Amino acid sequence: MDKKIKPGSKKVDIVWVEDEKWFIRDWKKQYPDLIIYEYYEPESALDDDIDQYPLDTKIFLDSTYYIGPYSNKVYVGEGTDLAKKLHARGFTNLFMIMGDEPSGDLAFGYLKLIHKQDDKKIKEAINS
Repeated sequence: MDKKIKPGSKKVDIVWVEDEKWFIRDWKKQYPDLIIYEYYEPESALDDDIDQYPLDTKIFLDSTYYIGPYSNKVYVGEGTDLAKKLHARGFTNLFMIMGDEPSGDLAFGYLKLIHKQDDKKIKEAINS
């Protein structure tokens, strides 16, 4: 029998919510000493007891989520929706890794925007 994990008690370096498994895998290879817990669907991040992580945990989000095989993906949501829900729960260290160039109209005071191709900024976020 599993006991519910106490809120804020599961310490990890990063929680990464990304629908492209290869993208997380590639970053995990570069940082093998970090504890990176991944979710591949936005709702699973919320449903899988996200409250077990401390509120200052770095959470990396995608801007748009699709689920399905390769090019036949089914759209399931915006990363900004997930960011709002996480922020409402008290999470304070939110990053959005975007395939499109970040724009000011997506910027919330609690969400840091980074282009998916900007390895330097992603590394800075990982190491911050």
